[in-house]
Amino acid sequence: MINELGWVGEFKLTVKENGQVKEEVEIKNRITNTALDAIINILDNIDPDIDIKYLAIGTDNTPISDNDTQLGNEIFRTQFLRSDNDAVGQFTTTFTVLDTEAVGAWQEIGIWR
Repeated sequence: MINELGWVGEFKLTVKENGQVKEEVEIKNRITNTALDAIINILDNIDPDIDIKYLAIGTDNTPISDNDTQLGNEIFRTQFLRSDNDAVGQFTTTFTVLDTEAVGAWQEIGIWR
């Protein structure tokens, strides 16, 4: 989706405790130029591997830029557990972050290939 912030994706975070949903949060997140270029390259069959492989969490609160290629202060990174093509225009990737990991005030989140 494109809005006044540029190209935007959405994270849906589900917080679970003992297997039960405790909280669900939706976060809008900018799709950067690097990701947009990778998507365009697929149309030209250039480096079509853009699988999401990692989730990163950080504590920097600097506003995001279209040209960002990393988090400002990454404190945690994990590999994905599974992915699903849920519906047209929707793709879900599942990650697990334990309460003993990524400890700090989360200000930024990103996905990487």
